[in-house]
Amino acid sequence: MPATFPRSHRQNLRTARNRLDRLGRVAIRQVSGPDISPALDALFTLHAARWQQDGEAGVLADPLVQAFHRQAAPLLDAAGLLRLYALDLDGRTVAVLYGLAAKGRFHYYIGGHDPALAACSPGSLLLSHAIDRATAEGCTLFDFLRGQEPYKYRWGATDRPSHWRRFTRDLP
Repeated sequence: MPATFPRSHRQNLRTARNRLDRLGRVAIRQVSGPDISPALDALFTLHAARWQQDGEAGVLADPLVQAFHRQAAPLLDAAGLLRLYALDLDGRTVAVLYGLAAKGRFHYYIGGHDPALAACSPGSLLLSHAIDRATAEGCTLFDFLRGQEPYKYRWGATDRPSHWRRFTRDLP
């Protein structure tokens, strides 16, 4: 993980935080236990709101995907793997980040933020927090997983090959 980010990136984060602070009380929390379900509700809603701007539903709109995460997240939490962070503004969740941490690696799965607050970059502020926490936990890799979205490169992501294997069985 990069030890530091470019000065302009750090300045943009400070500006975003100052804008958000002017709107109200900002709190970032790690979510666990009984707070997982409401945080997932917020994630599903915020993720959908962002994708609706592009006329799409987003991967989390599928009820089967939501059901999977409602079942998996508490199990991942119990195993110490879940990293679910929420950014609240005056007590209202405006961004959620869902990741996993294991064996010195943080795997950033998905996030959502309130598009009405885009000028304050709540998603970026939460991502910055997740990177700081991962570093504090001893993670040496912050993996944005697959995809080449431009925002990943602003955070220092580099391309890594993905390999697919297909196993088949000959039938008689």
